[in-house]
Amino acid sequence: MLNKLLSTSLLLSAISTPAFASDINSELKSANKSVSEKVIKWRRHLHQNPELSNREFETAKYVAKHLRSL
Repeated sequence: MLNKLLSTSLLLSAISTPAFASDINSELKSANKSVSEKVIKWRRHLHQNPELSNREFETAKYVAKHLRSL
């Protein structure tokens, strides 16, 4: 129990250091930019290729293709 408490305490002190926070912040910004660019591309594609309601066959294919790639 004491070992867990000490390791948790060390982890919390490491996380709270400015260098660690800076690293995490830069990683999050990079990931956000990457995802944002993809979402904007998808939105533009879908808006440039509209389909009638309940007849979104190409949209469904587009989404399914992306989901399969995950």
